[in-house]
Amino acid sequence: MNGGMTYVNFFPNDWGGATRGFLSLEEEGLYIRCCSYMWDRGEPIPGNDNLAAKLLQVQVQKYIKVMAALIEKGKMIRGQGVVFNTRVMEDIERYRLEQSERSDRAKKGHQTRVLSMQKTTELHEEITRLRAHIERIERRSHADHPPTDLGGVPPHQPGGGSLGGHSGGTPLGHQEKDNKINGEILNQQSTTLHIPLPLPLPVKEESKKEKKESPPHTTRMPRAPEPELAPVGVGVCRPGEQEVSPGLFVNCDTVRHAEFAISIAGIAMQLATANTGLSKNEATEVARESSVAHALQWAAEIAAGRSARSVVPSHPANFIRGAIIAQRNKDAAHRNSMSRPAGAGRGRQSGPSKPTRSEIFDAVAELESEEVQSSQSRRFP
Repeated sequence: MNGGMTYVNFFPNDWGGATRGFLSLEEEGLYIRCCSYMWDRGEPIPGNDNLAAKLLQVQVQKYIKVMAALIEKGKMIRGQGVVFNTRVMEDIERYRLEQSERSDRAKKGHQTRVLSMQKTTELHEEITRLRAHIERIERRSHADHPPTDLGGVPPHQPGGGSLGGHSGGTPLGHQEKDNKINGEILNQQSTTLHIPLPLPLPVKEESKKEKKESPPHTTRMPRAPEPELAPVGVGVCRPGEQEVSPGLFVNCDTVRHAEFAISIAGIAMQLATANTGLSKNEATEVARESSVAHALQWAAEIAAGRSARSVVPSHPANFIRGAIIAQRNKDAAHRNSMSRPAGAGRGRQSGPSKPTRSEIFDAVAELESEEVQSSQSRRFP
């Protein structure tokens, strides 16, 4: 798998609505196999029929026949040397974009964690270095200034006179009274340790700016009320649009509703590239008429209380394009059957043609109406 998808959002309702009654069993089988190949490999099907049939494990002649029918019905597109489906390629591109965004988020998260761990390690190393520096300073200070032993001081002898005339000893002079006791000089050198304190952290400029007070004697003027703007919502007609139904707006390129939006230009471009025989202007006109018709029906059902999810398909543009192509194929088949001369065939007798589904429905409706009329005539003579 080269850049393919590991999963895909498959909607059975959309698939059945776009294939049931429109594709034969062989066509639907090759169609799902082509989609699975493109989802898995992340690339279109090769344009070479022999190579494509080998990759899809289909007989070459059957592949050529069924693929031609899928291309004619607008399910597959052949161009630039490949065969592809527009919706499948959009799914692959969207999946690759999501995977790229997830990878970028994972890389950013990993880089953030690595930087946080580096900062924590550097902080622990700095704390260890400061502690070692403080211990060295303390050891050096004890070595330079060892503690002084004052020794024992004899107690004062009673009756021995005063400090000026001590019996049996040498009287202390005026200058030695403070520093001598019984002939011993005390060492009063300070032994206090001077350990440098850590410097204060620099104050951020932002905090200084925040502490600046407003100049005195200033009066704040009340702000003028902002002008109210007209709301531009989904239920408001915008410039260049025409409201064809309550809440449904149409312009040259888009049909817009609160619950859905249809791109007329996108449908026209798909029709023009689907070998339908329509020019760009004809495809645009057909896409506009069909889009407005479907949008009116969906808007009416939503206004009647039905949920938009049960009324509008998940991909309205693809649904409308498929409906247009199916109707054109049906009209072309009807014209061919009407223009074919009676008894035409390859040496075989032409039997009665098989009625279409629409003809069967019309016949059933006529029979039901006749039964209703006959019952009414018998009830009310």
